[in-house]
Amino acid sequence: MARVKGADIIGLRKVFAERGCQIEDEFKAKLNPEQQEMYTRLLPSMWVPVEDWLGLLTVATKTLFPNERQPWVSLGRSLAEKSYGSVYRVFLRVPTVKVVISRAAAIWNTYYDTGQVRATSTGPKLIELVVEDFPELPFEFREAARGHVLVLLELTGAQPVAVRPDYANPSSWRWEIEWR
Repeated sequence: MARVKGADIIGLRKVFAERGCQIEDEFKAKLNPEQQEMYTRLLPSMWVPVEDWLGLLTVATKTLFPNERQPWVSLGRSLAEKSYGSVYRVFLRVPTVKVVISRAAAIWNTYYDTGQVRATSTGPKLIELVVEDFPELPFEFREAARGHVLVLLELTGAQPVAVRPDYANPSSWRWEIEWR
């Protein structure tokens, strides 16, 4: 069973804190007892089965972005904005997009215990990011990853950033990343 680090829990709690007690209470009321325990007690360094984390984030996405066209991308963006707070913002202004993307495999391995990541430059401002050996990576996580990538690259100063997914091959998830 694939696992993911609970690192986004801090970002999720910050998103709810920013939105107010009422929406967080609405969110908590929709959680089952196991999810409530996870939301309350999970630490960023703890490993969680992907299925359990997906259940919690599904409730969060439906609560926070009920009318969004791409709610999981919006969730990924929100979590990334909260996770890469003021300290990271300073450091991310220094490297180029290619330097940040070159660290993709190391970043992936910090948060997931399954899958192999590679990033290949396919043009001057074009990169292909590929996750292999993780066929059960849920669609929702792939879309949230798009939101994370968008924020990370925007923090380097790249504008505009486009992250185009290709999920046709179930054993190799791909994102084409382009910026100006």
